[in-house]
Amino acid sequence: MPSNSPTTTAMEFYTLPPEIQNYIIDCCDTHDLTLLARLNAEWYERIMPIIWDTIDFPAIDSDQVDTSVRFLSLCDSLMNEAPDRWPSLAARVRKLNLGRIHGVDIAPEGQWGGDDWTFFDGHSGEDGNRNVFDIIATFRNLDTLVVYVKNWWDGQPNLKATGKALGEGLTKLKVLRTGGQLS
Repeated sequence: MPSNSPTTTAMEFYTLPPEIQNYIIDCCDTHDLTLLARLNAEWYERIMPIIWDTIDFPAIDSDQVDTSVRFLSLCDSLMNEAPDRWPSLAARVRKLNLGRIHGVDIAPEGQWGGDDWTFFDGHSGEDGNRNVFDIIATFRNLDTLVVYVKNWWDGQPNLKATGKALGEGLTKLKVLRTGGQLS
């Protein structure tokens, strides 16, 4: 096997002292980390806690809003498509800064951007649809939550169940910063 192959490079990485390994990983952005997590099981176990530990969308601009919406849609998809895998991913999240989100409904892929997003329909909680806070409630090890909800619909059919799930799920929460139109 040539010495510059990704597999050889990955194996050589583990021969480095831990502090140098950590320094290299700290220099990687999220995209690079996700690529590293796909190399093998060792890399996956090392990288996934880093990727999922702190999820931070702090800027208040349209790109940040789109990124938050895409993240929440991804979480919703993972909960549906990989229900056995989701709890282990959700348990890794310690800090969640969603920044500003437009509403509480989940916008499916293809409906991101603009005023036609499905979370303006106010249908979360119907027919098994989740809202943003249903997803947040699954992050059972969350110690920090920051979210600003631009629009809130008090007529959400499942708000009581969502509130109960939040109370039961977020027992480790130490920092809570909310704003916007929250009941």
